[in-house]
Amino acid sequence: MTLNERELFEEFELSKRPCAKPESLFERFDSNGLGESEQHYVGKYVDSYMQEKWELWQKAKAKAVPDTHMVLPKVADKKMINAGYEAHDGFYTNGQVQDVYQAMVKASESGAEG
Repeated sequence: MTLNERELFEEFELSKRPCAKPESLFERFDSNGLGESEQHYVGKYVDSYMQEKWELWQKAKAKAVPDTHMVLPKVADKKMINAGYEAHDGFYTNGQVQDVYQAMVKASESGAEG
């Protein structure tokens, strides 16, 4: 799970508690003050309820999006179109890249994947 994923989780949780302070809500264990037998707590949330929510978030994400897939928008944004265009040394026009992307989305929605 990426750092970005943890940031998304914390942002989501904080949005439900506008008066909460992130430093207390998302406090995590570090190795200071933990004995050798307690090192498995390092990086986990001090609040066991928050830790459980984080673990459930990770499980839901893993089930929703396998490592072999990724979630992309139905309509490619400008950055995506430009990357597709540049990947083919300008062989396609930006409009053609968008057409190819839309065809892939349509094929996926029709159950044509895999």
